[in-house]
Amino acid sequence: LMRSSAASDVYKRQVLIIHGSEDKIVDLSYAKRAREAYVQCQLRVVMGAGHGFSKKDDETAIPWMRDFLSESF
Repeated sequence: LMRSSAASDVYKRQVLIIHGSEDKIVDLSYAKRAREAYVQCQLRVVMGAGHGFSKKDDETAIPWMRDFLSESF
């Protein structure tokens, strides 16, 4: 994906992607490629997390979501 992709042509708002570093279902490289497709995109990686976050992972990801929402809207 490149910035000139259909995604960035259509969606110009801020995007937050949260991805587990140990995801065995969707490789982290896909999140990195998606980050490049959007003009305003943050990629946050939960170290050690898989595809479905555990309670411990939620404790990492939820503050990122709160910050993103409070800064973006």
